[in-house]
Amino acid sequence: MTLALYWGNPPLVDHVLEGGDKPGNYEGGQKGLLEWCAKECEESAPYLDERKSTADKDGTFHATKGLAWTVQGKCLLFLEDYAKAKTVLKKIIDSGKYALVPGERWSELFHVEGDGNEEKIFESNVAYNPNVSSFTVMYNYSTWQQANMWCWRGDRFARVPIQVGMNKNGWGGLGVNVDFAREFVANDGDSYRRKGSILSYDEVLYELDYTQDVDENNAKWTENGVEKVGPKTQDPLRGVSDLRGVYGNGEYLQFKRIVSPNDVKGHTSWSEANYLFFRYAEVLLMYAECCARVGDPDGTGLKALNDIQRRAGGTAPVTSLSLDNVKREKKFELWTECCRYADCLRWGDLDGMKKAGSDVPTLKDSFFYAENPTPEHHAVVTMHNFNDDPAYGNGKEHGFKTGKHELFPFPDLETSINPNIVQNPGW
Repeated sequence: MTLALYWGNPPLVDHVLEGGDKPGNYEGGQKGLLEWCAKECEESAPYLDERKSTADKDGTFHATKGLAWTVQGKCLLFLEDYAKAKTVLKKIIDSGKYALVPGERWSELFHVEGDGNEEKIFESNVAYNPNVSSFTVMYNYSTWQQANMWCWRGDRFARVPIQVGMNKNGWGGLGVNVDFAREFVANDGDSYRRKGSILSYDEVLYELDYTQDVDENNAKWTENGVEKVGPKTQDPLRGVSDLRGVYGNGEYLQFKRIVSPNDVKGHTSWSEANYLFFRYAEVLLMYAECCARVGDPDGTGLKALNDIQRRAGGTAPVTSLSLDNVKREKKFELWTECCRYADCLRWGDLDGMKKAGSDVPTLKDSFFYAENPTPEHHAVVTMHNFNDDPAYGNGKEHGFKTGKHELFPFPDLETSINPNIVQNPGW
C-alpha cells in the first residue's frame, strides 16, 4: 500500500523471486495495486485473529483483523470508494477492541509508556537484545536516524530540559511551519494535543523543567564563581545559547517526536518505543471523511470527529460534519505520522507545498547576543531564502513541482540493476 501511494506502480512481487528475475512496473498502475491490497486484506481478514480487548498489548504487533480492515479501508478511501470504506472502517469501531486514550495520556502514544495501549492498531515491537553490538543496534535496528532528525540541536542550547532524553544530540530537522503553528494554537489553545505536539519558545524555557530550577519562577546557577539565584528569564543555563541559532526552527518547536528519558533507558542515541504504523484515531478520521462524503444519517461520523477533538482537550466541539472540518482535525491530530503528504495529493491541497523552502527560519535568543544582549530571554527568528542567495547558487528549485512530486523516485540502486523498472516522471 505504501509503495503504491508514494511510488505509483512499483513491481508487484507476490512470490519468491529466483535468479535473474527482474519484474517491471505493475501494469495496473497505482489504482490496480491499491485494489490488489484491498482485496488481499478482505480475503485474509476472516483467517486472522482478532485483538482480544483494548488491554491486549500483543494484539498490537501481530497481523489482526483490525490491521487488515485498517489497510483495506485506507486503500478504499484512496480509491474513492467511500461507501465501502465506510462499511469496512465501521467494523473496527464496532469491534470494541480499540479506544482513544484519555487526553492527559495523549503524549504517551509516542513513547514507551504507550506501547501496546488501547489506541494502537499496529506497531513494530522493539525489544532490546544485549547480544547484538551497540553499533548494530544504533544504526540498523533502531530509530537512531529518526530520533536525531526529530530532536532539536541540543548542542546549540545552553542546557536542554529534563523532558528531553537525548541531551546534546539532535539535528533539528523537524521544524514547525509558523502558519501551521498559529492555526494549531488558534484551534486547540493549550490543549493536551497542542502542547504535546508543539511548544512556543517561551513554553520550552519556562514550562518545561531544568536541573537548575529551584521553584516555579527561579533558577540557580554559578556566575563568576558565585552561586546566584534569580528569575528564569535571566537564567544563562537555558535557551539557545549558540550565536548560530537553530537552523530550520522558528517561534515554535516540535515536541511530539522528542525522545524522552524513558525512551532511551540509560543510553542517549535512539528511542526504544515501538514504531507506530496505525492508531485508532486515524481510523476515526478516515471514517468521518467517508461519512462527510457519502452521508452521515446516524451521526456516527460527526461523533467520530468530535471524539477526536474532545479528547484533544480545550477545543470546542464540531457542530457539523464537513470535509473541511475533517481535513483540519486530521492535520492537527496526525501531524508527523506519515499521512498528510498523501492526503494533500489526493485532496489537491498543494498550495502550502508549492511555497515550501522559500523562507527558512533560524531561531536565536537575544539574551546571548554577542553585542547588546537583552537582560532577559527573547526569541529572535530570522528568515532566509537560501535558494536566491548567491552564496548557495541562485535559482535552485524548491517547493512542490507539478508533474514530478506526485510520486517519489525509484532509487538508483534499484533502476541501475533492473532495467525493467521505468523511472517516475520528472526524476
